[in-house]
Amino acid sequence: MHQKNTLNTILWWGISAGIFLLPFIPLIVTKGMFFPFVTGKNFFFRIIVELILGGWLILAWRDARYRLNFSWVLGALLAFFGVIALADIFGKDFLRSFWSNYERMEGLITLLHLFAYFVVLGGMLKTRALWKWFLGTSLGVSMFVSLFAVFQLLGKIPINQGSDRVDATLGNATYLGGYLLVHVFIAALLFVKERNVILRSLYSAIFILDLFILFNTSTRGAIIGLFAGAFLTTALIALFGRKESSLVRKVAIGALVAVFIAGGGLFALRGTSIIKATPLERITTISLAEGTSRFLIWNMVLEGAKERPVLGWGQDNFMLLFNKYYDPKMYMQEPWFDRAHSVIFDWLAAGGFLGLLAYLALFLASLYALWVYPWRKTLSSSLQKGDGLVLSFAERSILTGLLGAYFIQNVFVFDTIASYFLFFSVLGFIHAHSVESTNISRFFARWKPHENEFVGRLFAPVVLVALALLLYSVNVKPIIANFALLDGIDLRAVSAATNQKEQMEALQKNLRSFKKSIAAGYLGRAEAREQLTQVANQLADAPVSEDVKRDFFVFAREESREQAEEAPFNARYRLFLGTLLLSYHMPNEAIPEFEAALRVMPKKQDIYLLLGNAYLQTGNFEKTIATTLAGHELEPRNQNAVSAHAVALVYAGKVNEAEEFLKGKKRETRSIASLINAYISINRFDRVIVLWKEVIAADPENASNHVSLSAAYLEVGERGRAIEELQTAIALDPGFKAQGEEIIRDILAGRKPI
Repeated sequence: MHQKNTLNTILWWGISAGIFLLPFIPLIVTKGMFFPFVTGKNFFFRIIVELILGGWLILAWRDARYRLNFSWVLGALLAFFGVIALADIFGKDFLRSFWSNYERMEGLITLLHLFAYFVVLGGMLKTRALWKWFLGTSLGVSMFVSLFAVFQLLGKIPINQGSDRVDATLGNATYLGGYLLVHVFIAALLFVKERNVILRSLYSAIFILDLFILFNTSTRGAIIGLFAGAFLTTALIALFGRKESSLVRKVAIGALVAVFIAGGGLFALRGTSIIKATPLERITTISLAEGTSRFLIWNMVLEGAKERPVLGWGQDNFMLLFNKYYDPKMYMQEPWFDRAHSVIFDWLAAGGFLGLLAYLALFLASLYALWVYPWRKTLSSSLQKGDGLVLSFAERSILTGLLGAYFIQNVFVFDTIASYFLFFSVLGFIHAHSVESTNISRFFARWKPHENEFVGRLFAPVVLVALALLLYSVNVKPIIANFALLDGIDLRAVSAATNQKEQMEALQKNLRSFKKSIAAGYLGRAEAREQLTQVANQLADAPVSEDVKRDFFVFAREESREQAEEAPFNARYRLFLGTLLLSYHMPNEAIPEFEAALRVMPKKQDIYLLLGNAYLQTGNFEKTIATTLAGHELEPRNQNAVSAHAVALVYAGKVNEAEEFLKGKKRETRSIASLINAYISINRFDRVIVLWKEVIAADPENASNHVSLSAAYLEVGERGRAIEELQTAIALDPGFKAQGEEIIRDILAGRKPI
């Protein structure tokens, strides 16, 4: 018996240590990994969860006190996971839905770990004191995260995004905003029940610090959620919390008034210098125009939901929906979206309407647990046998505000492991305070499987073996692959090589790293293939060994083709392959890849432009013109499409048609550069001169533009004007004087400058 108790004690301390390590997730930044702000946090979470799950299974097997009780929050979670698992299984790409990728590290594998985390929390944290220490630990970590952001504000630590919006150790201001939003409410939750003056002061200080940094993230969704959640919490306490202490009610009433004043003040002072000098400017400058891209994306989700309304497309398959229903009006946005930038629309895309309803059920079950469950307990003596803890009205109001704030901000952003962890922690906290005395709970409490000697001896070894296999397959292999991928894209040794042999050896090492990463397993394989293709593109015209260049090209082509075949509904991979083939001057092979991409994504203008470029390289001007015109007509405002069609006409010698097409259209400098090259190719330097003058009018202080115009004048025999432009360039850039004067001497001597 003593040995049994000793082992149980060891297990309890080990599991508890793991649980209390998890709030430190936000502090983890693995600079030596691909996506350092994402992968390290997720692998840390998965490893700790797997370890504590294994320990908990053995402990719960041996001691009924640590088994999970039923609550409606648990029931909603089971329903949610069940629906999403079905959505992934019957979705468009189960492997991607299961494993996700390095950039997001989500998928069914993450949901399973989150559920395991919830189960362990529900089995282990069953007292008020444990929850107080756990939430206090998370709040303490948020303090360090905020202090890191303070040093960013002071300029002591660089902001990772390179803007003035702090991001601390989360790598993104939006993620930091969501993380601190939850902790502001946690600080309030701990404050209302605390009687210790020192701890109350500490909670208040962290509340103010986290709030200050939250505003400095300038994250609109989080700040709007904060105001909404604060209003909900304070209104509940001020209007209905008659049994609360006078201090709590006074604070609530004061906070409610402050919310109204702050909201009204922001609205009244929007656009003034007072607001412009603060991080709140982004909040007051929200406009429909800025939200256009999200509205377009959300409309794509609705179109996708019409096609697959019940169970959606499966997790991490948003890109397939994005391909099929892409709107050309998004030409000004980033080229690829793998999320709807809204948790609500993301779950609609991933799980259909059933998945979205299951997600919303988590909030409904939580509200039931906070408000209906206590009411039922007071009416039914049978429910009093449950193990649920007691929450005060103020605590329930704060948690309601937290859920509201989190939901509101999730309308505008998507989750990461930091926010997922906090959300499931809150669900675990609510679960612990709302467990039901059901037949299932009573059965598990009385069940004594450990008394069967044979099964009891076998259970722990089976768990340990399964745990070892899980750790290796889910974490060790992908981590090795991740390090190998980073080694593959690291070309510093190539740049530092002093001779061709060193250069060749360095590149061969990069190639071996890519092969190692791709061979390690599914997670990250698509990203490794993408990065491999990009490195091969860089090497296409680089002064490196032709043998190594060929090895890179051959391997990249093979892997790109495999990736395109594995994901036939994703045009992205066809584009990578087609671009690789164009880089190595193989337009005839690239054309079928671009055509295949168009069949999958028929409204993406960039594909038309790439296909047009491939036709141009084959000398088929007729198809080049037809293709670029079709691309232009999808969205005539796209300057790249305008330029591509005009350039196609010029290369075909249809100068008058090109001029007519461009008449009245706005031209950007980069599109003018393409036109200049096209006119040079057909020796129309008269047009080149006109275009360089247009460039100079937009940027008259750029010396190199004057040098280029000089060269164009020289081509048409206007030597005097060529010299004038060179003299202007010398005046603008004294460092060009020696070279410029030498060119002028050559011109005066009748020689053509080299």
